[in-house]
Amino acid sequence: MNTNDYSENQTQFAAQEPIFEDEVYYPDEEQPVVEQKPNPKKKYMLIGVGVFVALILLILILAVMIQPKPHVEEATPSPTPQMTVESQDKFEKRLQEVRQDLEVSDPTKKDIIFPPVNLEISF
Repeated sequence: MNTNDYSENQTQFAAQEPIFEDEVYYPDEEQPVVEQKPNPKKKYMLIGVGVFVALILLILILAVMIQPKPHVEEATPSPTPQMTVESQDKFEKRLQEVRQDLEVSDPTKKDIIFPPVNLEISF
């Protein structure tokens, strides 16, 4: 075995680079500081945004002011509808007819005979 290819420190590989160490950066040349000129479009944009916000607030305020007030009616006792005796008699009569029809058509109370069963097995 060649000793030049073999490293005694087996926790580090030959092509391994340090990961958590700070990398030193050397700038090639200094970049000149350029002063920024104020953008005239930015001024108009701020004015436009201000007008838009003011318009929205004006619309909201007018919507609240123009909103109709709910009309509160005084609580007056309403006359209770009372059924006349004649209509009540018709209703009771019809109710009794329906109850009788229900009792007659109830299948649990009908005596139904079972069909005859042929117990003979024929081959």
